[in-house]
Amino acid sequence: MRKFPSYRWLPTGAVPFSHGEPEGRPVGRYLGLGVATLVLMAQPLVLPRWAWLLVVAGLAVLATVAFAYGRRPAYPTSWLVRQPERIGLVRAGDEDVTGPAPATVTWLHSAETQIWQRSWAVAVEGAAERVLDAAGLADPANITAWDEDDDEPGPLPGYVLRDRRGAVGVPGYHLPPSAEDRTGTLPFEWLGVPREELPAQRHAPTVTRVTFDDVRALARAGVAPAHRLEAAFDRYAQPTEADLVLALGLPRGWASIMDTLPPAEVRALPVAERIAVLRAEVLAQSERDLAWEREHGVAVPVTPQWTDRWLRRLDTLGPAAEQAPRLTAGAWPELSGTARTALLFAATGTDLSDRPLRPLLESLGVPTESPVERLSWGPAHRFWQVADRVSLLACWAVAISASASVAFWAQS
Repeated sequence: MRKFPSYRWLPTGAVPFSHGEPEGRPVGRYLGLGVATLVLMAQPLVLPRWAWLLVVAGLAVLATVAFAYGRRPAYPTSWLVRQPERIGLVRAGDEDVTGPAPATVTWLHSAETQIWQRSWAVAVEGAAERVLDAAGLADPANITAWDEDDDEPGPLPGYVLRDRRGAVGVPGYHLPPSAEDRTGTLPFEWLGVPREELPAQRHAPTVTRVTFDDVRALARAGVAPAHRLEAAFDRYAQPTEADLVLALGLPRGWASIMDTLPPAEVRALPVAERIAVLRAEVLAQSERDLAWEREHGVAVPVTPQWTDRWLRRLDTLGPAAEQAPRLTAGAWPELSGTARTALLFAATGTDLSDRPLRPLLESLGVPTESPVERLSWGPAHRFWQVADRVSLLACWAVAISASASVAFWAQS
């Protein structure tokens, strides 16, 4: 059963999970009507006391119902939802995301839902932010220069909920939960998962972070140019065995056929042949990245300078063979668990935007079906909006009447 009063558009089973306006009550109007009632009971104006009591009581009921049915929170507010086969996170208070709808909800299948806590959640959020930054989808208001010598920007997530289709960050990781407010433990109780008690590190442990194999998979999929990926993940993503064998001295964001070969086979290749292969791959990546920049309206492309830098770097390692050897490619490295969850996290966060990331990630195994939807207002929304405005004006009228009563009393 839905708790009353609550927003009419909330799904059944919603539990308030944050500050803001989770209950859908016009507290300011209650306060105004209460003060006005005390004044009008002491000094009635025009109407007798019993009539003012009826007016105030009727306005309180109308304000309660109209506010809950015709409004949405003005401040960021969230709810957790539990239904027989799914868990949802409802978010409201951000018109840039919700649009004309009252809120959005991300649905996860209960049987598939996993909870990523503490250091794992930090790693997922850090990787997802960098993916969005490299793809040109980060919120400009939240872009900060990352410095691994300082704390990472932004609040740490409470934890991350994910299933096969999507992932979402849940705030409010209370340690320990108070007896009065146990909402911080709800998903753990619902899923039967123990909650980690050790506080999270500000910097994610290296073993939980994504690797450069994950980064280069994004370049292969055309999510972002290699130079943007290198800038976003430098000093964050972990080098792989291929990076250690090639020893290029710079973070490499572009994929190479040598990533698919056993490290011993790469080490056995003559240096000149390795360089010939790498030069050809740099030039091929350069063409793709330049096309990406033109498509996205980059006024002064960075790709030519990036290409020159890499070619000069390869030249310092030694002369290239006249002809690159023909290598038989193996399987591309699989994405790490952190990378998969981070891609779901980033895709879910952009599903309702003008430039969703999900279509670009299909080749990396991200499902095309989105778990995010906008909630509808429900029937008679216009009527309740009008009723809410009428109740607000009527509350102001009662307050003005109380003020006039005080003025009349002061002059008498």
